[in-house]
Amino acid sequence: MLFLVLFLLGSLNAVIGWQCRSGKVIPGIYIKSGQPAIIGFQTTLQTFDGVLVYTVAAFNNSNLYAATFYNNHLQIERSFLESKFIGDASSGNFTLKTNGVHTQDGGVYSLQYKKGGADLYTEMCSILFVLGKPQKATLSHDNNNVLGKDCQLSCASSSTTNPTNHTLNVTFNWKVNDITNPSNNRYKYGVLNKTLTIMSVTKEDANKRFKCSATESGDGVTGLTSDYSDEFIFTVIC
Repeated sequence: MLFLVLFLLGSLNAVIGWQCRSGKVIPGIYIKSGQPAIIGFQTTLQTFDGVLVYTVAAFNNSNLYAATFYNNHLQIERSFLESKFIGDASSGNFTLKTNGVHTQDGGVYSLQYKKGGADLYTEMCSILFVLGKPQKATLSHDNNNVLGKDCQLSCASSSTTNPTNHTLNVTFNWKVNDITNPSNNRYKYGVLNKTLTIMSVTKEDANKRFKCSATESGDGVTGLTSDYSDEFIFTVIC
């Protein structure tokens, strides 16, 4: 099982359908579609003389797990939506394992508790980010393919990771005549390889084949790679 953790740098309010109104944000989880995810919360249990219920809830208000305590003793545990509880509720470890996740499963998950007839309290939150394959890359150029001029090619793609308020970057790779990111001193790469500039176009550049792809990544996270763009055949204007 593979799951990757990255600290969240953003507001939970950006996630449609849920706000973490109180408590704290813990590290978010990045997972590839189709893989199981580990969603875990560690807390100090509340003390209460009566019924105390802890739940792990999804952004659509559905529960994945519930534990009922009475007079500070665990009484009943239940898992929902085919999730499997692998924590230890008696010690405040509320950790569960989901089945393979899909894009629509991305969102905020929270640990909540309810004392007797009091209102439900959200203690902490985490976001499950489901990594998606970036959209097929597209290649464009500045139409400055004139002999002796510098011509810039650009690559573009869009993230499909859900939710969209992640902190991943998109980096690009180029192929020139099927050679990946060639180190020709006449090629200058821009930030994150988004652009490739051909310095001082020559006649030998004619009919070279260019294409590009996009990969999502961040601190400790390697995402998916897009399909390559359509191949672009370079022409030289003399």
